Amino acid sequence: MVKELFDDKVAIHLVDYGHSMTIKNIQLRSITPKLLKLPFQAVCCWLAGVEPVGSEWSSEALLWFQTLVDGQPLNARVLAVTEQGYGVELVSRGQNMAAALIAEQLAKTKGEPAKERHVHLESTMKQGDSFQTSKHTEAVSREMPREIQTAVASDVACFPVDWKTVELPLNESFQPCVAAVISPSLFYLLSPTQVDQQKLQEVITGLAAYCSTYNATLTAGMESRPAAGAACCAQFS
Repeated sequence: MVKELFDDKVAIHLVDYGHSMTIKNIQLRSITPKLLKLPFQAVCCWLAGVEPVGSEWSSEALLWFQTLVDGQPLNARVLAVTEQGYGVELVSRGQNMAAALIAEQLAKTKGEPAKERHVHLESTMKQGDSFQTSKHTEAVSREMPREIQTAVASDVACFPVDWKTVELPLNESFQPCVAAVISPSLFYLLSPTQVDQQKLQEVITGLAAYCSTYNATLTAGMESRPAAGAACCAQFS
């Protein structure tokens, strides 16, 4: 997602991992609406009810939280929905993460939350096994070059701003998978029951084929100066 434009660089939000970086204009490409039909699969969350003891989370708190949630069986329940994402309750092996952080004196109880409201949220699409798709790219290009070329020709310089994300159930317990952890205030969850693996794989292979097939999108796309909040294809290695 495009965040900000500079003279020869672009600040982007990487939907694979939930963090931001700045890249050169030549590493940015437009994207076709077809590749955005599947909603982004991972959503932005924070641990409800807690905040850092100081102005920022301590390194000890970050390590403690990441260790307990990364790759561990979790139960989650959405308690709040705001513009910033989903406020969730996380339980690991019967241990409430918020209560445990407070007990370890790594966090403090958060004050009264702001008024909640339901909105479409910025989210991420899990990269998952995208590294495995490179071997499929050539085959996809051979099988449907005309389709790709037609799509590219009709969608050059397309930076849609109406992308969608999956939505997590409110006040219902579910078992999430962790896509990325930045801190207790920022992490990304997937709801496995909502992930369509086949469609996700089609998007990943289609995206790889699209970017490798039509290099001309690069120049034409940047001439349109995409707006902040628009979806795009951005090189990342």
